[in-house]
Amino acid sequence: MADVIVVGAGLSGLAAAHRLLTLGLDVRVLERASYAGGHVRTVQRDGWRHEAGPNSFLGSATAMHALAHEVGVEPLLARPEANKRYLFIDGKLQALPGGPVSAITTPLLPFGAKLRLLTEPLRRGGAEETDSVRDFFDRRLGPEVTSRLVDAFVAGIYAGDVSRMGIAASFPSVYAMAKEHGSITRGAFASMRKKGKKGQRKLRGTFSFAGGLADLPNALAKRLGDRLELGVEVTIARDGDEWVAGAHKAPELVLATPADTAAALLDRLAPELATGLREVEYAPIAGVHLLRRSDSIRQPLDGFGFLIPRREKVRTLGCIWSSALFDVAKPGDAALTSFIGGALDPKAIDLSDAELVGTVERELTPMMGLEGTPLDAAVVRQARAIPQYGTGHLAWRGKIESLVAKTPGLSLASNYLDGIAMGDTIARGEKVAQQIAARRGAQAKAA
Repeated sequence: MADVIVVGAGLSGLAAAHRLLTLGLDVRVLERASYAGGHVRTVQRDGWRHEAGPNSFLGSATAMHALAHEVGVEPLLARPEANKRYLFIDGKLQALPGGPVSAITTPLLPFGAKLRLLTEPLRRGGAEETDSVRDFFDRRLGPEVTSRLVDAFVAGIYAGDVSRMGIAASFPSVYAMAKEHGSITRGAFASMRKKGKKGQRKLRGTFSFAGGLADLPNALAKRLGDRLELGVEVTIARDGDEWVAGAHKAPELVLATPADTAAALLDRLAPELATGLREVEYAPIAGVHLLRRSDSIRQPLDGFGFLIPRREKVRTLGCIWSSALFDVAKPGDAALTSFIGGALDPKAIDLSDAELVGTVERELTPMMGLEGTPLDAAVVRQARAIPQYGTGHLAWRGKIESLVAKTPGLSLASNYLDGIAMGDTIARGEKVAQQIAARRGAQAKAA
């Protein structure tokens, strides 16, 4: 009998299992897919590669960096071009501001919008937990900034709808700045002063690994060895004080799956919790990956890529210039990663591969000056790509956590709870592992 069963071998489940092992607990990980990593999957093709889910991570993803170092996978810094990012707006690609001065001089915003930015510290009405992203930024920065900039970032990060996403859960650091200081600007300066006094140095840049993002889950899977079982269809049950999953029994169970999968597993055992988990909404995404000759693209690939606000009335959400960041294609070739779908265009993933590739090619052609046809193309669909943190997310999460607390030995670890980034899911998995280890230790002492 194991100490802990983990269902799901995405990053959160793998991180939880790894940490449990280092804390001296015996663990078994059960995964329905034939590979570990969940959405984090690197696809190798003839002469190039692409990511099936996330494409990179930032220096601020401290949990990701720490775990990678621990298991011997060294983060790879992208080329300096990654620091330059574009927005497609008003019919052309324009560089995003790189700092406070360029934010004032940028042609991306009209004069009135810039004036609102400058006067943000004078504006009343800091932040409310029930604010949508649109409500918050319209009030703090003005509708023009929301529709031109914020909307594009929400589409790029969450593939979400600014009118439905909640500011408190979706952008907690920005929310905290306005809540505590009454202003985003004052909060940002206070945060910089605090970090300066503590001597904190933030790791900057965009990162991946030498073989792609899958290097990390592959390394974690290798460490787990035969404790990880792939291709397993799981049902769960209770046998007294034990959880039963497959051929395994344990007093502790971690569900590191999408919310609806967890709900299906818990239907008979915790029906109220299962009902709550079914409330989670996901934005579906289709990733369209193109390989082209570099000389078939007139736009210099001198940056990370670009986002597209919904006001431009195109289906493509944005494009990452993948081969400008990392060596993912042969010299002379260029790899592009584009996204279609999201909360505002959920039916897009139902299009055929040819329709998706054709849409991206047609829309990118005037934006980037594409000529000819791609050398290769691939489409990856994710029906449950990104959980949507609505205005009631924090209250919902509190309800879910109280129901979990009433279910002995159960823990949840996934990106629908408190952060969608890879570093967030790793942190969640490790937090769950620490809690279980503390609980098991306390029970052992009591016995």
